[in-house]
Amino acid sequence: MVIAPAFMASNVIVGRFADGVVPPFGLAFWRWALAVLVLLPFTVKIMIQHLPELRKNWWKILILGGFGMGISGATPYIGLRLTTAINAGLLFSVSPVMIMLLSAVMFAETIKRRQLIGVVLAIAGVIVIVSGGDLTRILTFSFNQGDFWLIGSVTSWAIYSVLLKKFHLPIPGVLMLQITAMAGLIWLLPFYIFETWNGQTVALNTDTLLAITVAALVAGLLAYLTYAWCLRIIGPAQAGLFMYLIPLYSAGLAVLLLGATIENFHLIGGALVLPGVAIATLPDKIVNRITGRSRKT
Repeated sequence: MVIAPAFMASNVIVGRFADGVVPPFGLAFWRWALAVLVLLPFTVKIMIQHLPELRKNWWKILILGGFGMGISGATPYIGLRLTTAINAGLLFSVSPVMIMLLSAVMFAETIKRRQLIGVVLAIAGVIVIVSGGDLTRILTFSFNQGDFWLIGSVTSWAIYSVLLKKFHLPIPGVLMLQITAMAGLIWLLPFYIFETWNGQTVALNTDTLLAITVAALVAGLLAYLTYAWCLRIIGPAQAGLFMYLIPLYSAGLAVLLLGATIENFHLIGGALVLPGVAIATLPDKIVNRITGRSRKT
């Protein structure tokens, strides 16, 4: 569980590294294309066994692929052209809160008072991050466009997560990753073609291959599969605790590998976002344990 968030955080570093190296839709398309090719030998038999379920639920898979691997696959790379890896790591950490809010809006799930407090804190932290801690930007709505691409990515991922839970498809996890990646390629293909037609081609060189390989194998397959394995071993409640390491890893890797600088507004935003997400999303059992309360008291 300590390693899985590091794999996830690596996608932020890849996105910043890829700026000027490989265009965003090209990176997203070839990332999932490579992941599909790597998975294919291990999923062919499983895919054949589950053909009836795949045929029956094809439209659900297409929707999941569009949000989970299509929109969420390309928008981070667009945003990371314009904003920092540290901003991205902090904004991505808000995804559990976004999932909770969308669950409440789409499926009328109840939000407790404690969760509402956490949501307010997290949103306040997001405002600090996207404004760079500058009050005049808030008043004039002068924000970094890259941050809004990232917020769009977080929203798309939240929709994917909520729908994945709602659909509850009877398909093994590794096959689910494979087929949603394939569905995502269908959505990404026209945008990739349009990007190429406009002169933003994917050049065949060492940096391009490095970016695509790390995005596909480390930030893609290793991140998804290790986290899914951890979910089975220790359960979602405890596994979710380790996801708070993602912004810390993102910041650390950005400083070490990209020469990024941690600003005061990052610290203030993080001090609001991370506790806010924890308050909003941690199970009551864990909150009671932290605060020293029990069901009996």
